[in-house]
Amino acid sequence: MALLGGGAVLAGLMLGAIAAFIIDCKFNWAALFAGAAAVLSFFSFIHGTSLGIGSSVPVAFGYLIVAAFCFVLSRQSYPETVVSADHAVAED
Repeated sequence: MALLGGGAVLAGLMLGAIAAFIIDCKFNWAALFAGAAAVLSFFSFIHGTSLGIGSSVPVAFGYLIVAAFCFVLSRQSYPETVVSADHAVAED
């Protein structure tokens, strides 16, 4: 808890932004924020017990994995799904 609690306000903002961008399918922005969180975590501004270089490398690596995953998803093309009134299911 001490490792994840350091810089809790900034960490919460970063995690909230990443989650919101993933929900909105804006994966490029989620990757950008995850990359920024990795940098902040590496320098222990978030998820660190004290400021320093490389104090929370495993957490920074986790953010990099999320950033890479979101970047790959941002490069995928998805078909537009349109629901018309003709295909709506009426409940009786």
